[in-house]
Amino acid sequence: MSSVALSRFAYDRIREMFLNHRFSAGMKISETKLAKELGISRTPVREAIRQLQMEGLLYQVAQSGTYISSPGRREISEIYEVRLALEVQAIGKAATRLRREELDELSRLLTEMEAYVSQFQKDKAKSLIGEPLRRFLLADMNFHLTIFQAADNQTAIKIYSDVQMRNRAFGDRSHRRDQRHLDSVLNSHTKILQALQREDETAAKESMAEHIENSLRDALDTFDHTPPVAPAGDRTIKKKREAALPPPAHSARRRS
Repeated sequence: MSSVALSRFAYDRIREMFLNHRFSAGMKISETKLAKELGISRTPVREAIRQLQMEGLLYQVAQSGTYISSPGRREISEIYEVRLALEVQAIGKAATRLRREELDELSRLLTEMEAYVSQFQKDKAKSLIGEPLRRFLLADMNFHLTIFQAADNQTAIKIYSDVQMRNRAFGDRSHRRDQRHLDSVLNSHTKILQALQREDETAAKESMAEHIENSLRDALDTFDHTPPVAPAGDRTIKKKREAALPPPAHSARRRS
């Protein structure tokens, strides 16, 4: 494989890690460990990391390392503004184009999401977390991707995928995955699917817009009520600096 192909391979695999919730905001990533996991040298991984830094998904701290970025409030709003424009347009095109197998796939994905929420209810947990959350979000994303694929716009799919990368950078902190939020998500997807089954373009577009606007409102509310993640690199540097400082004078007096 050429160096360009290897860099592309590394880039695509690291993007998949974002989609699969392998990373969380402020997390440090290791170039060496990624290269070992992917079975390639560090050079193409370094190139992929550089590209992801340019896209704002990663950032570097001098003498510390590379970390996962955390979207700010404005960026969260912009993410959902892009989604609103893209997905309303896409579902409008898809409404009368979806084949039976695509409608069946949407139904299957919704059933899968419902199963995770049902188990969550049985467990009487406060919020959906961990592997069940990762699988729930993957089914959710594939639900939306199926609609994009039916709309047959490859550019829109690429933009949506990039937007999802930024969403995943915020990790589990993007929403409160409590019963109220999960019920809202399931209700929205049910209304979207029912409109598509009727080939009702207007209702499909209205349901999609309502879903994304609700999700934006929940995301901003969660952001506003969640303590910010201090950049892990900053914490590392602070600890190193504190370790290098001499002990306080009063401590020295107590020892003497």
